[in-house]
Amino acid sequence: MKLLLDECVPRKLKNHLPGVECQTVPEAGLAGKKNGELLSRAEQAGFQVFLTVEPGHRVRAKSAASSHRSGRDQFPIKPVR
Repeated sequence: MKLLLDECVPRKLKNHLPGVECQTVPEAGLAGKKNGELLSRAEQAGFQVFLTVEPGHRVRAKSAASSHRSGRDQFPIKPVR
């Protein structure tokens, strides 16, 4: 999997994603690009996942067990207010 971390995501997160090809927006040469242009260029560069964080929101993920019961390998993220 090829993952792109937005500029607002701590770069150190890369160290906690073993087995994932991961770059930050600046490392990918996309610093300063906005929304649509950033996503289009990321897709053209072969990124499959773009990770960003909306400022001011905390998030929680459902457990792996609940996602496996549904037969899907995904972890929905929900805002916590």
